Amino acid sequence: MMTFKEVLAQAVAWLQQDKRVSYRALKRQFALDDAALEDLQDAILYTNPQVSHDAGRGLIWTQAAPAVTAEVAGRFDAVLAAVTALLRCEGRVTYRFLRLACGLDAALLEAVCRELTFKQVAHDAHGEGLVWTGEPYAALPPYHQPSGRRHSLSLPASLPQSLPHSRYKTPRPRWD
Repeated sequence: MMTFKEVLAQAVAWLQQDKRVSYRALKRQFALDDAALEDLQDAILYTNPQVSHDAGRGLIWTQAAPAVTAEVAGRFDAVLAAVTALLRCEGRVTYRFLRLACGLDAALLEAVCRELTFKQVAHDAHGEGLVWTGEPYAALPPYHQPSGRRHSLSLPASLPQSLPHSRYKTPRPRWD
């Protein structure tokens, strides 16, 4: 006899694969009575925001979750900050590490990746992970002397007049 948790896992896997499952099929597959079916339905809908009712006939798995709650948005912000800090420190991180060690599900991982690549602070490394590209360049306001005079700084002719910031990075110390 399967535990409720095993039935739940199998039902969710079935729903993800087929994208829709009728209540009658769930009852037949797992030999559920009406009360057990109601418990299963409640558990699936509570734990999977991308699942919805199909006019009382069954459940539908949709690609995108419905409106984001404040709790989910808060978790996204916390995960985004943690992944950003990790990328800054490590320079690169695999998707496998983010899924397994950080506990990110596919939807949250995809949302974090989209956010970081949109902000141009990371890029995808051939589908294997993220690589830190650094903070986007923010120009500093010009410095004004209190007397109103501006000093100009001239560079020696041997130095290039402008350096692209992304090509010249400070080497990180290795702790081997």
